[in-house]
Amino acid sequence: MEAATEQQVVQIKYMSKDGTSLREVAPIGVYAYDGFWYMPAIVMDTNEVKLFRTDRIVTLNKVERTFVPRITLHDWLLSHTELEPVTPIRLYVELSREGLRQCRSQPWLEPHIVMQNEDFGYIDTVIDHKEIEFVSQYFFRLGTEAKVLEPERIVNRIIILSQKLLQHYTVMNHTDKP
Repeated sequence: MEAATEQQVVQIKYMSKDGTSLREVAPIGVYAYDGFWYMPAIVMDTNEVKLFRTDRIVTLNKVERTFVPRITLHDWLLSHTELEPVTPIRLYVELSREGLRQCRSQPWLEPHIVMQNEDFGYIDTVIDHKEIEFVSQYFFRLGTEAKVLEPERIVNRIIILSQKLLQHYTVMNHTDKP
């Protein structure tokens, strides 16, 4: 937050699913969402704004350079909540009572929930193709409280995740106890 306020360039060591990288970035700000803190920042090499989870920043050091931001945190947040999908795919999910409760707490899903009654509802919306893995993981975690009917790619991904979990627990020899 201090680097964003002071318009300070920082060098971060960042740990992502692809590995650890060292980058010089210019933070726009910091915000909290769904239990995590995020830092949108301009990557100095590419001049692109990328989003970094702050808990994945291993080290952060000030660089003797400042920057003039071309966008504010408020404007960046607005631009990312109103984006139309580039490659749209219909998402249709049936929800139990607990599924409704869980999805209502997600700002990206809540506006798309249709209540049939207090025990059943559904989501009928459009997502971007690049969100398939994220959405698959989310609904997999909901278990039987949600049933994705479309798109088929998400249904298939959830099946694969379920098979991996089943295999993980059946490969153990039941006589092997910790």
